[in-house]
Amino acid sequence: MKVLESKVFQEHLLAGVPELSLSILKLLSSGDSMGISDLEKALKTPRSTIRFHLRRLIDEGRIFSSGKARAVRYQITDAPSWNFE
Repeated sequence: MKVLESKVFQEHLLAGVPELSLSILKLLSSGDSMGISDLEKALKTPRSTIRFHLRRLIDEGRIFSSGKARAVRYQITDAPSWNFE
């Protein structure tokens, strides 16, 4: 029952999240940080579009960034525990 509750809770949290933002969250859910170039290659999407979604995800508290300039890396926040299966 706990797994079902967790899944329902997660679906509620992700309701209305754009598809590209979900793809970014899925990539970051591995626990590794990624740079914008990594995301650009993995998603085959223009940098400006990815940057728009990254800013939105940061503003929503779903991810955070670390580093400066070209060394900026993005990671998913610790809570809640995301499961994209």
